[in-house]
Amino acid sequence: MSYNFRDRADSFDFPTTTQADFHQQQQMTKVQIFERVYYRGTGQYLISLKRELSVFYDILFTYATLLKKIPPLRDVDSLAITAKIYMESLEKDFNDAITPKNMARWDQRGIDQDIKEVTLLLLDAAVEGLELTNKSINCTHLLFENFSNLSGLAIPEALNKSRAVLHSVTRVRNQLRLVQHWSGTDEELIYLEEASQRLIGEQRVLRDAFLVLEGSLIRYFLRVIAKNFHTDEITVEDCTFIYRRQLLSVVQYQCIVIPFDTEQEHQESKNKYMNTGIILILAFGLLMSFACLRLYDLVTSR
Repeated sequence: MSYNFRDRADSFDFPTTTQADFHQQQQMTKVQIFERVYYRGTGQYLISLKRELSVFYDILFTYATLLKKIPPLRDVDSLAITAKIYMESLEKDFNDAITPKNMARWDQRGIDQDIKEVTLLLLDAAVEGLELTNKSINCTHLLFENFSNLSGLAIPEALNKSRAVLHSVTRVRNQLRLVQHWSGTDEELIYLEEASQRLIGEQRVLRDAFLVLEGSLIRYFLRVIAKNFHTDEITVEDCTFIYRRQLLSVVQYQCIVIPFDTEQEHQESKNKYMNTGIILILAFGLLMSFACLRLYDLVTSR
């Protein structure tokens, strides 16, 4: 019996002749098919995740570079640098693991246990890196929000999409841990089919996150980096995936300091002057009232 997989067909032979053996082997063949589809989906998910991790490294690289221009805050700076270094190492690990030659192992007929273990190791490392990334982005955004001149430095959707991708990778990892060797029951086939469908949905999460963040980063680099840190003309292509790192490499060596400036300080100063003015007006009003009363007493006493 043969089954089509994309552009080629694979055959599964049934040497036994009894009806019961034939049915059992047919069920096991279905398990092989669904397992193969599932692991192929896992491989495709890892390819999408590899691209997404590079985007988050760009975000951390951007924040780590900008934080160097701000008066030092040890906790935020340390977290940003730690997250950047971790994601840089993780990106390298994914680049080494996710190659056309290695990905052929996710596409072979007999899925061995090593593939599952490698996939789990990559997903575990991605979860740890994304947790660190999410924490670093959250702290950096809290810093930027507290100062009026820094509020425009936050990358739109970075925090929301980091959470979405973290939850997606966690779900895929937990699901993979439940996938094991099967006996070929209908319930197992249904589970494998549903797991494959869920993988397709998780790939959409990564795709949507990449499209949103890529567009957000391009606009951010044109609006913030190009206008404030570069004198040369910057094109859209310079701000795209991978190429924007060259811009950041130039910015990180510039001797620029971004001071803290809060609207709260301006508001407190404004309120102080307003309160002083109100007190003076009230005092003048009381003085005038007292003078009028004295004048009235003098007139009526005559």
